Amino acid sequence: MPTLDLFAVSLSVPLMSAHLKSLGASHFTIGALGSLYPALQLISGPIVGSWSDIKGRRSILVVTMAICSISYLALGATTAISVVFLVRIILGVLKHTQTLCKTLVADVVSSAKQADVSGKLTAYSSIGFMVGPAIGGNLAELENGFTLVCCVVAVIFWANLAIAYIFVPLDSGDADKLYNKQIDTDLSSKKAPHAELLRAVTELANVDWAHYWDVFALKFLLGLAMANFFMQYGLAIQDKFEVSPKWVGYTISFQGTISVASSFSSSWLERLYGASDDSRARQMFHSFAVLTISFFLIDYAPSLGMFVIGLLPMSASTSLLRLSTNDMVIRRTPPDKRGSLVGSGNSISSVARLIAPIVSGSLHDLISRWGTFIFSVASAGLGTLLSLYLIRNIQVKKDK
Repeated sequence: MPTLDLFAVSLSVPLMSAHLKSLGASHFTIGALGSLYPALQLISGPIVGSWSDIKGRRSILVVTMAICSISYLALGATTAISVVFLVRIILGVLKHTQTLCKTLVADVVSSAKQADVSGKLTAYSSIGFMVGPAIGGNLAELENGFTLVCCVVAVIFWANLAIAYIFVPLDSGDADKLYNKQIDTDLSSKKAPHAELLRAVTELANVDWAHYWDVFALKFLLGLAMANFFMQYGLAIQDKFEVSPKWVGYTISFQGTISVASSFSSSWLERLYGASDDSRARQMFHSFAVLTISFFLIDYAPSLGMFVIGLLPMSASTSLLRLSTNDMVIRRTPPDKRGSLVGSGNSISSVARLIAPIVSGSLHDLISRWGTFIFSVASAGLGTLLSLYLIRNIQVKKDK
């Protein structure tokens, strides 16, 4: 299911910005639509998760995927930006397939095997994102390409729905939960999702920011840089190099391939750098420096070929930075608090993905594309400087 889900979503990635532009949307409007989805995901995630605890994973998967399928059909059929906004709201609130599948793994797999199964799940999911953009870009070149892509996405969602209905068992405690809920009042049942959301917000507020501010700031800067870069990625390539959507899809698939390959090289880099906090900080410094230089290579690329060459270090450094920042959070955190701290780190990244599209769209309308370029370079550059500060701070503590 996760592989098909990412494959379906990635079919439309190369097309969305250009499609919105063809409907008359400004760069700010495109950015606002980009921010709307992660904002709703951040708010609705705990609610949908709690809803699945009450009603069962299979029931919620089936309902949400059916609604998402219909939403994509509406997205392909409409030419009104207001309807696009409505569809993005529905998808932002209900599309939590990846999260629900990860929770399902925790339900049915023993704790001893969860790490292995989750790793394989992530790897298989990445394959969907590697293949999807290239296929979506090719489909877009056909007549009514965007509508066709949305129809294909809707069909894939129905296929996923069938898989969930046939192969996902009813939660073993589902009937008991429903019976117990009859004993409780309706009011207490309705409070459960809100309580879950409140708990998530409370955990974020209770983070020891004096201890974690630097690594969370690095995650935030990485999220800003990459969300800004990808916000109007397809539209920028088509305008600059005058290429068709399929070439946009090929470049996105290429980035996915590099990211997966970089993830597999993490153990080799750990042997090269070492596993201490100082080593992780040096790895992040080098990765942020490479990311900053990559933005210059990409933006000043005279041809699509040079642009793709610039994507190679950018994709590799981004993948390694995600691994390094997560690893540093885990190393600093006691075992009994790792779940909440990793979740807090993910929330920081979500906030960055929420802010960046609006800032990117506004800068593009006010300054032109140079505004978005400066924003990405500034975010990555600040990450480089903060990583350097982190190295020196760790070294000072060692000397003491």
